[in-house]
Amino acid sequence: MTVEELRAAETRYQEAARVAEEARAARNAAVHEALLCGWRQRDVSAVMGLSAGRIGQLAQGLERVYRRRD
Repeated sequence: MTVEELRAAETRYQEAARVAEEARAARNAAVHEALLCGWRQRDVSAVMGLSAGRIGQLAQGLERVYRRRD
């Protein structure tokens, strides 16, 4: 194992982490948008394949964002 190989492995990992974070943020934004458009949490849960509890957590996050804006 060389220094270059180690650095390349870390670079690949950091890029994958960045892509994963962007995908997570996009998924959460889609959930928030659906809820703002009037979707019921249980319907979002069914479509997204996420637990009802996770959708509830995301909905609470959305509520906190709007409370801070007031």
